[in-house]
Amino acid sequence: MEWTEAAIAMQEAGIWVRHTDTKATVLAAGVGVIAAAVLSQADDVAGVYRGAAWASAAMSGLLAAVIVTFVGTLRQIAVTILPRIESTNPLNRFAWPNLAALPNHDRSPSYPTSAHEAWGQAAELARLAALKYRAFTSSCRWFAWFIGAAVLVVVAAFVL
Repeated sequence: MEWTEAAIAMQEAGIWVRHTDTKATVLAAGVGVIAAAVLSQADDVAGVYRGAAWASAAMSGLLAAVIVTFVGTLRQIAVTILPRIESTNPLNRFAWPNLAALPNHDRSPSYPTSAHEAWGQAAELARLAALKYRAFTSSCRWFAWFIGAAVLVVVAAFVL
């Protein structure tokens, strides 16, 4: 029974990790769409620089905000998606970095050890999912600021 529960916990925690990666990938696509929308207005943005100095300064500030929020969003998406191969478990046949490092004779499972290692891997995956969700939440905040800055640039290109 303990082995079954541990296997289910590992499976669920693995799903949480995959879901976070999927959401971050969709968010990255959204960043690309917004960036393309801003870049499509390049001629209008450039036109602002042919006008008054104050308008050029305002547009420069808005463009700086777009760049900073774009980079911040991409950084947090990368933190979310990038694989983590370090493990807090010294020996665990369910963690691929540990399994890859084991000599062949240490790979044979024993039932009590397997259940213990499975629970350890479930905890490790849950910790990883929590880290990824925190990074994804930060990505969403950065993305909201990126959208706001992008909208301001596009509006300012037509108004200024």
